[in-house]
Amino acid sequence: MPRRAPEEDKLYEAGGWWIGRRKGTANLQRCTYNPATGRVDRFTLGTGDLGVAKAKLLKFLAEEHEAPPPPQAEVSLAYVLRHYFLKVRKGGPSETQAKAELRFWTAFWKDALVADVTSTRIDNFIDWLRQQKTRPGYKVKNHVPKPLSDGYISKVLASGRAALRLADKENLIGKAPFVSDVETADDKRNKEPKGRPISTEEAARLFDAAAAGPEHLWRFLVTLTCTLSRPKAVLDLDATMCRRAAGYCNLLPPGRKQTKKRRGIVPICKTFDAWLAQWPAAGPIVDAARKMKAEDGKTVKGAPKPIASIYTAWKLMRARAFPPRAEQLAALPPIESFPAGEERRAEARRRAMICAPEGEDVTPYSFRHTLPRHMRRSGVPGDQISIYLSHIVVSENDTTLIYSPHAPDFCRKAAKVLDAWCAEVSSLQTSYKRLVPKHGRASVAGVVTSPEEVVSRQSSRQPRDRVNGKR
Repeated sequence: MPRRAPEEDKLYEAGGWWIGRRKGTANLQRCTYNPATGRVDRFTLGTGDLGVAKAKLLKFLAEEHEAPPPPQAEVSLAYVLRHYFLKVRKGGPSETQAKAELRFWTAFWKDALVADVTSTRIDNFIDWLRQQKTRPGYKVKNHVPKPLSDGYISKVLASGRAALRLADKENLIGKAPFVSDVETADDKRNKEPKGRPISTEEAARLFDAAAAGPEHLWRFLVTLTCTLSRPKAVLDLDATMCRRAAGYCNLLPPGRKQTKKRRGIVPICKTFDAWLAQWPAAGPIVDAARKMKAEDGKTVKGAPKPIASIYTAWKLMRARAFPPRAEQLAALPPIESFPAGEERRAEARRRAMICAPEGEDVTPYSFRHTLPRHMRRSGVPGDQISIYLSHIVVSENDTTLIYSPHAPDFCRKAAKVLDAWCAEVSSLQTSYKRLVPKHGRASVAGVVTSPEEVVSRQSSRQPRDRVNGKR
């Protein structure tokens, strides 16, 4: 018989684990018998207080070790939802979104069993969801509650449906009940795009507005245009993921699993390559300077940090590109009517984000909806457009396609059309910082940023020898 720990060592026991203390150490440990090795596995709890150790043990059991599933006739819906979250969504990129969606299920169904999920109750649940209002996001002020859209309700229903199907697959329940949807497949296909397509003139106005903003906003807009990727993929893009020598960029970060929102491999067009040559070769492409306090009390810049969200900077840029109309500003109450201090500053910042009506539906997704249409009109093959949009991942369809990004002609026609579009937008810009600079150098230092700099550069030139053509 294997030797077990004596009873006097077990200061507290729960869930097949107990709290013990080894000789010569002050910290308590959580212990369990391992039948595979015939030994006692011990893990320190980092404390010598028995009350704190009990709390840590119970938290460990609650987070890492689920209770055994109850009989199928008594399976609660809450258990199915929690099992799905811990096994599928926890630790993934959509963990926060899953928490919000599953919270609606637990708020309505409470202690209901899986057997209580009928078509009538699902209809009642949908009616209840239509009565709910949106909640403010993190650090969002002056939030105006709005009814939940059908698209969001469909996502809420999809999360619960996936939880029930997982329980059916693992034989935790007899049969997964049917969960209807509020949108059909045609409704989802015929939805308006998240951002409307824009013209080259409007794109030039956006780039002019970005040139007057922070550097990370310019980098975001350039990368968004040259990769046609989603905004989150641009924020996650690291310079090491762009292989300029091979001519392609892998949008999927190392260690991240591929999801339905695929992140594929796209070619590096000449416009993007010119900017990559001037940006740092390592670290996030879209970054910001971290502000740090020095010992003398002055604010200094520290190491760059990745950008969590771009939408505040985007709204400020959009307001510069599409200035609000006079009647829009006249309808607002005077700024002096707000209390001085934080509330007045928040109102002033909100007003700085107001744009004209034609710019309200211009979002980062506008470039993703504009350029594929332009490529299609220019005769780019559909498979190249699909690869650019990551609708087709080149390593999925055929083993040979794994090596296709290394081919010299990988999506070359699409990249050539994209460069031509960028050149047209650059020709319409009025700022000195161009998407495609006139002199072919896409660097902040190499692009003239003010008329005074033009004069200084011209005055610093040496006179040319008219005979020999030398300076």
